[in-house]
Amino acid sequence: MAGGDVVEVYEGDLDRPYEVVGRVRARTDVFHLEPGLPPDRGQLDVRLGEKAFDKYGANAVIQVHYNEIWIEDANRPLLIGEGVAVIFDCQCEHSSGVFWGDRCLDCAGRRTP
Repeated sequence: MAGGDVVEVYEGDLDRPYEVVGRVRARTDVFHLEPGLPPDRGQLDVRLGEKAFDKYGANAVIQVHYNEIWIEDANRPLLIGEGVAVIFDCQCEHSSGVFWGDRCLDCAGRRTP
């Protein structure tokens, strides 16, 4: 399972309980961008999600903020994203117990006892 596919990324906070598991940081690959194309936040969000999932098993990255730094050698900006990796609990009402391991297949939340 690719982490970027299951991890939600938010610039704000979550409106449900969660556990902070760490901080993550990702950047765009400046030297492989097409000339004239700006850095893509969507791609950066996927990278943040992958790092959060791979390193911490997180299912969300919250309080994400972005910074742009101009790289003279590349003559284009570098986009950096940073956020807080968290694990939130499943809030779904399940009649059939639709879980893969300890994760809900509907909301990616952690199974609660």
